[in-house]
Amino acid sequence: MNRMHQHSKNPLTAQEQLVADGLARQRALDPLASFIVDAPAGAGKTELLTQRFLVLLARVNEPEEVVALTFTRKAAAEMRDRIMASLRAATQPLPTETPPHKQVTHQLALNVLKQNNLREWRLLDQPGRLRVMTLDALAMSLARQMPLLSRFGTQPGLSTECKPLYEQAARDTLSLLETAASEDDQDTVARVLAYFDNDSGRLQKMLIAMLERRDQWQKFTHSGQSKQLQQAVSHVLARLIASELADIAGPLGRVFDAPVMSAARHAAANSPDSPVHLLADWAAPLPATADALPRWRALAELFLTGDNKLRKDYRAPINLAGPANKEQKQTLKDALATLAAAELGPLLARIRELPDPTLGHDEAAIVQDLARLLQLAYGNLWLTFIREKTVDHTEISSRALAALGDAEQPTDLAQQLDYQIQHLLVDEFQDTSPIQVELLEKLTAGWSPDSGQTLFLVGDPMQSIYRFRKADVGLFIRVRQHGIGPIAPISLQLYQNNRSNENIVAWVNHTFDQVFADQDDATRGAVCFSPAVAKKPHLDDAGVNIHPVISGDRDPESGEEAPRSLVDQREAEIILQLIRDARNERPAGTVAVLVRARSHLDALVALLQAQDAPIPFQAVEIDALAARQTIQDLVALTRALHHQGDRLHWLAILRAPWAGLCLADLHQLAAHDHAQTLWSLMQDDTHISHLSEDGQHRLRRLRQIIAEAYAARSLQRPRRWIEGIWRALGGPQCLRAASDITDVQAYFRLLDTLDHHGMLDLSLLDDGLGRLFAAPEASPESQHVQLMTVHKSKGLQFDTVILPGLHKRLPSDDKALIIWDTVLLDDDHEHLVVAPVPPIGAAKSTIPTAYDLLRNLEKTRSLNEAQRVLYVAVTRAERRLHLLGAAYRDPKDETGQTLKAPAATSLLAPLWPCLEATFSAAAALPTAPPPRASSIDPAQFVPRLIRLGSVHLTEPAPLSLTSLTADTSDHPIQQSPLETVSESTLDMAIGNLVHRYLEAIALDGLEVWHEERINQLLPHFERTFHREGHDLASSQTAARHVSAAILGALNSEHGRWILGPREAAGCEVPMSSLHPDTPDAFSHHVIDRTFIEAGTRWIIDYKTLRTVDEGAAPDAVLQEKAAAYKDQLERYAALFATEGLPIRTAIFFPAHGKLVEI
Repeated sequence: MNRMHQHSKNPLTAQEQLVADGLARQRALDPLASFIVDAPAGAGKTELLTQRFLVLLARVNEPEEVVALTFTRKAAAEMRDRIMASLRAATQPLPTETPPHKQVTHQLALNVLKQNNLREWRLLDQPGRLRVMTLDALAMSLARQMPLLSRFGTQPGLSTECKPLYEQAARDTLSLLETAASEDDQDTVARVLAYFDNDSGRLQKMLIAMLERRDQWQKFTHSGQSKQLQQAVSHVLARLIASELADIAGPLGRVFDAPVMSAARHAAANSPDSPVHLLADWAAPLPATADALPRWRALAELFLTGDNKLRKDYRAPINLAGPANKEQKQTLKDALATLAAAELGPLLARIRELPDPTLGHDEAAIVQDLARLLQLAYGNLWLTFIREKTVDHTEISSRALAALGDAEQPTDLAQQLDYQIQHLLVDEFQDTSPIQVELLEKLTAGWSPDSGQTLFLVGDPMQSIYRFRKADVGLFIRVRQHGIGPIAPISLQLYQNNRSNENIVAWVNHTFDQVFADQDDATRGAVCFSPAVAKKPHLDDAGVNIHPVISGDRDPESGEEAPRSLVDQREAEIILQLIRDARNERPAGTVAVLVRARSHLDALVALLQAQDAPIPFQAVEIDALAARQTIQDLVALTRALHHQGDRLHWLAILRAPWAGLCLADLHQLAAHDHAQTLWSLMQDDTHISHLSEDGQHRLRRLRQIIAEAYAARSLQRPRRWIEGIWRALGGPQCLRAASDITDVQAYFRLLDTLDHHGMLDLSLLDDGLGRLFAAPEASPESQHVQLMTVHKSKGLQFDTVILPGLHKRLPSDDKALIIWDTVLLDDDHEHLVVAPVPPIGAAKSTIPTAYDLLRNLEKTRSLNEAQRVLYVAVTRAERRLHLLGAAYRDPKDETGQTLKAPAATSLLAPLWPCLEATFSAAAALPTAPPPRASSIDPAQFVPRLIRLGSVHLTEPAPLSLTSLTADTSDHPIQQSPLETVSESTLDMAIGNLVHRYLEAIALDGLEVWHEERINQLLPHFERTFHREGHDLASSQTAARHVSAAILGALNSEHGRWILGPREAAGCEVPMSSLHPDTPDAFSHHVIDRTFIEAGTRWIIDYKTLRTVDEGAAPDAVLQEKAAAYKDQLERYAALFATEGLPIRTAIFFPAHGKLVEI
């Protein structure tokens, strides 16, 4: 068996590659054929997808017959925009200097417009008819068209934060030890717990992880199949072993000729007590089969020592001593010399990593029990879904597959889709997961080569870097080799790189030809390198620069080795200079610093922020929201208000800027009584009188605000209650930057998601914060320097790319209790393979276990993906690429010139054969002086107290950035206020109240709402705002705005039309979709008003402009305001794309009674 596929290194010259590239792009536009296209970085695949879509669109009867699938909403929006831009451009004459590929797009768009006019599609007015969506959105639409979730009563919600659900299901499963009705189930739980040393905590974590990726195992553990599980796993293990042996056999076969076999037989005959006796009849190459594994192990014993080094001589129990054995012994020594010269010792050692091809008795028993335990866990998860009336994305995907049936028994929905969908296009196909490929297989199950239906797959296996999202690059390799279902797409290869200059492309070609595998390997997740040809010419001032950092130097006086922490500091200083040089050379250019892990940027961010003349930069999803002081203060406020005995958080809110008690006052308040809560101590005026006068004033103010808030707690939702207290304390006055406002709003939105029936689930607060990141700086200057992870940079490009920390390794994962995975073998099918960790206390064996084999396979897959991560990183660069990494001097070499090889899991390891000489040359240079030590004495350092000055401790104020003071001074810090704030807290409150009453009007009916009733509600509006922490004047003004907006809607023709009874109408409709940047995360939307009118789906969003005192806004102003929400409305329209109706979108301004269609 050989899992290596035929796709291997390309021998074409650069000119031949350009010709092949052009032919492939032409061939890809054949509307009658299916294709799978390899499009490496910078190849312009989006343009090719656009052209293919246009070609197909010009041939179908309805635009909905062409479906393009992407992985993110951002990519779907980009493709839709490209298509629509091409169609709009085709309505104008073609400019004279249009590039050839744009001319092709223009002509294809003209063909579509002819079809559009002939069939009256009105695509320019109704872009929603273009079916461009994510794969996950398609699955969601399929699941919702079938009554598969009827036990919920209504369609369940879709949750993106499902860990609490998995945790509950895991707890319920383990509790079956005592509560299960069946003794068999109780015994199952008991046996699994006993096998894992009764470590229920780790077992629960394992169940949570398994439930999250249950799509990998669910179909293998259904009732009635678990008994066959052991045989199936053993079968896969045997094939994996055979595959490994096939890889080993090839190179070794050239060494082990007939004389060597003869000498081995002689040694075997003389060594009955050694495993080599199994070679007594070795007369032909050993077969690459699991049955032959004992003889392969004997072969390894013959040539390797116990620590896997090639033997230098033979001693008992391999008996070759004496003159009678001299000739045979020399033959074996010659073979050893050949193995050493060819560096085949490590290959031979791999034999000893192979386990027996069958699970042991204990392993087989625990696998059987685990299969049953997972069935029980899924049952409990389903019950949890029903209780919470929500499901996760995996459930939606599996239900979508069920909705389509199978090839033998397709459902009505599958047959309907087979008729409706004529052409499928899939972008970024290298990032597909097994369940997504299965969905495509079912969608195309009824197709035939002569049906006229086509499949178009585009991707780049060299950029497959999302294994953590269940993506498997082996699927791309498999489909390219064997097709998908009945479709055998033609394989096309693109070569032209339109992004990087020739300097960078040449370096990438030379380097990654050595880094990547010689051939594709679906099982190990290895891909072969495909070279590119640069469209941009060579530039003298562009290219790739290596910046070695040598560590391990010793202090000449003390002899101590320099701390490794200096490496990060040295790297940061180099990067800082590179950024400055790039900004000086090209002020309008962009610089990106890309890393594998966010923590790799800590030293650089600190250095950038410490500069006297700071360099503006954007840290894209780098700074954890929980690390921002503003958010830490809000967390303390939230936890303290919900737990009066939480002294730590009460002390934190007393120290926070809105109170700002000095340390002496805090000590006086809290140090002498540890029995009472701080809230109780704050009620004792005698106790408070011992504080300073300033401290008394600050404490009494905070006490009054919180006491009033506790009294009104039951009148508001938790988020509004917390926000109101924060505002009343002066929280908005404590904000110092525009990003602080964004961060605070993100925190309050998080509190909304933790609101369960009016109570905050604070157990989820830390987890929720852990998934949020602080907003990057929003100034135009900061956009020129961006810091992000390599994964976040995918699809982007920059003038200069800097890759630091190549020597860093990622933290190793905890040793899993069980490895449960699927592997692709060369029979074009996925196979389940399972192996539990050996039980604690089990006797160690010299023979590896199945767990060891699968763990090594997983490590190999991870290393291969690391190579692809590196490729993605370097191909983001247009002009300059800078690589930084550290190498450490070998302490065994007294000269200090020898460097240790980088860690195998670092990004420097695959580059080391190409970069070792550069690093060695740097090691020979004089040692760089260490950076100056800080002049700050940590023992004496006292941070400044940042707080509101006493002048600000009166009425709460709107958002401001000028109110903080240092120490006890009442003078504000000199800081420019923001010119504009996109959405203040008061604006949000006004909008929410208007939305609430417009929803009530639509539900109750227009006839029961009139001007007198609205006027009577004015005092209620005022009280609502005042309870939320707004001062009296602001509350009165806000109430008038709300009243005016509601009356504007009631008294206008547009307003009454919108709020009147309509078909399929909904108000404040919650919907979920995949996040534009993160396929496994969801975005939540609330559509203000939607209905069907005359066969058209209307989607309307309300916007409340505060213009009561200014009079009616001109129509031109409203048009301009509405246009700003075009992208938002297009996202909403995409949610209804599968409905098949024309879609119209609009913004309604209730205060003006105006509807502006977009």
